[in-house]
Amino acid sequence: MKGIMSVVFLTCKKATELVEKRVINKLSPIQFIQLKLHLALCDACIVYEKFSKKMDNILAVMLKNKRITDAQPNEELKQKIKNKIESL
Repeated sequence: MKGIMSVVFLTCKKATELVEKRVINKLSPIQFIQLKLHLALCDACIVYEKFSKKMDNILAVMLKNKRITDAQPNEELKQKIKNKIESL
């Protein structure tokens, strides 16, 4: 029974990995169901998912507006990102 539970229910660490993976790749049907079940039960991971989506949106806007030009972020860029996060 313990083996089945570990397959069905994810740890928060694994759930946050799947939240991030979902942005880049499509989740397998099993991963999708596991994540949905976890998010139905875990308020902390729901908050993480919302924060992750906001960060993705902020970075997408910055890329679109060409505010991010270098592969290596500089101090000015770090401060802009920090200010955006704090304003949420």
